[in-house]
Amino acid sequence: MKKGVIITAVVLLSVGLLLLFGGLLLGGGWMSVKATTKTYQLNEAVTDLRIDTRLADIRLLPSTDGTCSVTYAESEKLYVKASVENGILTVKTVDERNWMDRTIANADQPLEIRLPGTAYRMLAIENRTGDVTVPDAFLFESVKINGYTGDIDFAASASGPVTITASTGDVKLSGISASALSVVTSTGRITINGAKIEGDATVSVSTGRAEIQHMTCQNFRSEGTTGQLTLTDVLASDACFIKRSTADVRFDACDAQTITVQTSTGNVTGTLLSDKVFVCKASTGKVRVPNTTSGGRCEITVSTGDIQIEIVGGTNP
Repeated sequence: MKKGVIITAVVLLSVGLLLLFGGLLLGGGWMSVKATTKTYQLNEAVTDLRIDTRLADIRLLPSTDGTCSVTYAESEKLYVKASVENGILTVKTVDERNWMDRTIANADQPLEIRLPGTAYRMLAIENRTGDVTVPDAFLFESVKINGYTGDIDFAASASGPVTITASTGDVKLSGISASALSVVTSTGRITINGAKIEGDATVSVSTGRAEIQHMTCQNFRSEGTTGQLTLTDVLASDACFIKRSTADVRFDACDAQTITVQTSTGNVTGTLLSDKVFVCKASTGKVRVPNTTSGGRCEITVSTGDIQIEIVGGTNP
């Protein structure tokens, strides 16, 4: 008896939900939400940028007419606020939708910010689910980008520090320069192709992979859990410190005055550019390193994995 009552209740609930959804759709509910592209012209001079969104894909672009503008596809309950005060351009999306609106309507819309100049003091971006794209046309004094599930594609430069964090989104940097660099992700992948860093460069991941090519810096530091690290032509004038739990570390024509690598389960392999005094230990793996007795210290410790390093043009076993 109870079983029949439960089945009847489930059927009635399902029918009710279908009628509710159908009524909303046919009656101009969720699916009737329309987006209208609007452009805001800002005539004040801009020195700093603060952008805060939850959904939009943020794109910084050079202006084609010498003015500052913000373009976004708005709806009645999802729109943008843009203003300039004391030289600070503030752009923020306002989301007044209820949970029903967010279920079906209003797909992510791009937020385009066109800037007349190339040099600005500060760039600060806070974004949730959208992507962030900053081209190489701009130079900032400092950059701070905080993303979550969206990807970050950054190609600009800074006279000061560049700090980028992401959760599940990927981070891609190309052809940048900065006084210092910090890139941190959780499960997202980090790709760096071309970076001139005057001071320290930090690249940290949790379970994501990191691939770095053609980077110069003073000190290089990278920590992670299971993400594989691949370094190609990465040159640190002072120290290189790498720590991983379960991941491989690969060097390709890299160098530093001192190198320290610590892994639990993973191989450490590749090539360095100058002689080192090797202090290496692998609990269950093989160790194959050059018999050099001069140069900076290279200390590699592995629990389960192999160590195989060669010196390009140097002395190898």
